[in-house]
Amino acid sequence: MSEPAGHKPRLLLVTPYFYPQNYGGAVRLYDELLARSEKIESAVLTELLYARPETLADASARAISRGYRIRRIRRLRLVFEDLPRLARLIDAARFFPEVTRAFRAVVDEFKPDLVVCGAIYRIGWLMGRLPASIPFVNYIHGEELTQEAFIAGGPIARYLARGQRLAARNARMNIVVSRFTADRLKALANPPGDRIRILPNFVDTEKFHPPADREALRRELGFEGRTVLITIARLIPRKGIDQVLRALAASHSLPENWVYLIGGTGAAEASLRALAAELGLGERVRFLGYLAEDQLPRYHGGADVFIQTNRAVGGDTEGFGIVFLEANACGTPVIGGIAGGTADAIEEGVSGLRVDGDDAGAVRAAIEKLAGDAELRRRMGEAGLERVRSGFSADSCARRFEDLILNLIGKAGPRS
Repeated sequence: MSEPAGHKPRLLLVTPYFYPQNYGGAVRLYDELLARSEKIESAVLTELLYARPETLADASARAISRGYRIRRIRRLRLVFEDLPRLARLIDAARFFPEVTRAFRAVVDEFKPDLVVCGAIYRIGWLMGRLPASIPFVNYIHGEELTQEAFIAGGPIARYLARGQRLAARNARMNIVVSRFTADRLKALANPPGDRIRILPNFVDTEKFHPPADREALRRELGFEGRTVLITIARLIPRKGIDQVLRALAASHSLPENWVYLIGGTGAAEASLRALAAELGLGERVRFLGYLAEDQLPRYHGGADVFIQTNRAVGGDTEGFGIVFLEANACGTPVIGGIAGGTADAIEEGVSGLRVDGDDAGAVRAAIEKLAGDAELRRRMGEAGLERVRSGFSADSCARRFEDLILNLIGKAGPRS
């Protein structure tokens, strides 16, 4: 049966990480790509795991207003928590056929022309369950290339790792966000070189931009007369927030009016609060909790320095670091770690500074350098803003993504 006139090619993004239970940089990237792809009809397949029922309707309505749909199945990933080994194996024996059936049902209903795998370690195995007539693409951020650490060894981890490697080799294309991610993918799976394409992360510069009246915003946020450092991230070890706390406690040359704000939630929150108290930082450190998306540009634009001294923890690392671009887009200089793919997100000495996140002394020196020099902050903030506008705008990156997808669909044939 032929398609009706005006039919748009259909793209199905499959990822366990999406609204409303996830809101990080990768989720915002997917949302922007789908919303801005005018020539493609898009849907997201994600999971119900950890989603609060009262949030689902709003997330679905928001997606529709943005031009795509969300479909949910019970789960897309194995999460064992504290299950004993036998219980893990029993759960896995149920998981793989259950997810395969649900996935195929959505594919049969939506009839995609191409599938995008948004979590190659967790669901790369599932791409092998696609009909051979439907091509797929992997969208790889970086940390998922080392996620064996999240499922502690054994046959299940080996199965997921094998599925990851096969998905990388059999994909029509592997879209990676940085040179670091490309190198890690080559070392892990060695897919054909012509099937790796770097598409850098990007920022919606209509949403993230310098405040119209920065001083008025700072008064509103309570920043007036302060030197404000801020981190907005999931509170997990690899973000390096503990090292920032140690660096601040050891410094004796910061402006007397400094304050450090920590926005976000995560498993490390309790330990970070305890560390701040242990170091005697008191009111100098404020935990803001979850910040809604519409609040992010305000806090980025009102702060003096954004800092996230990311590091590698158990193989888990930063694939790119969209948040550095978001801060730069608001005119704020940044300090990041040297681990992972941040060299593509931060131009050293231009838009910000990169330091060894494992070295609290190096972190302290970077903080002191920027916090104590308003003119340097101004220059780096302006340079970072120009860099984002010229090379990392959402519209230009979305067009590149859309053109790549349409080209792959046009050349599609059965997979090997």
